[in-house]
Amino acid sequence: MDIDKVRSGIQEMLKEAWGCLYRLTGGKRFADKLPEQFKDDLNNETRDYSFLDHGPFTEKSHLLMTYLVKESPWEFSSVDALDRLSFNMPAVHDYLDACSDLNRILCTLSYLLPIMANRISQFVGNTVQNMDRRRNTNMLITELVYFNGYHKMGNTTGVDVCIPAFVPPVLQELMLEYLCGGIRETEEVFGGIAYGSTAAKAYHS
Repeated sequence: MDIDKVRSGIQEMLKEAWGCLYRLTGGKRFADKLPEQFKDDLNNETRDYSFLDHGPFTEKSHLLMTYLVKESPWEFSSVDALDRLSFNMPAVHDYLDACSDLNRILCTLSYLLPIMANRISQFVGNTVQNMDRRRNTNMLITELVYFNGYHKMGNTTGVDVCIPAFVPPVLQELMLEYLCGGIRETEEVFGGIAYGSTAAKAYHS
């Protein structure tokens, strides 16, 4: 393995990820109210709970969605003479496709960069919010951490083994802008518009 190529490849992926993100936000960054210390109740297993519940992490709620609908060149919606709102479905689908490009890179980086690598079978089940199982994306004061349980050990002992994977700062900055700046929220809204409630729930997790 050529380590130099791996390192340069990771840098290129980080650069590409920021490019994808800025395409979605019109070159703006909206997560402008991140706390110095995040609150995340690790014992809270209530469905849908996550550290994002302690936001908003923008100066105004739904700031990205407001920008996209009112100011961005995407032209997502229009209002007719009878004040009826209609969505530009091709634009919605194009936006979700661009979100997929960003998600692809973030998933790859999230698998490669944390200190402790986890199994693919576990990684694909990562969630930000509590669903049928407890979320495994957490904020520990200032650090983004993936908590993963080794399922074979759990099946043997009946107790999950907690394996933390700490996200490095260069990736954490990207992830927090994605999660706290409104992109994930926008994906959920547009996913529901384009594909229905099942898709919206998938984005919600």
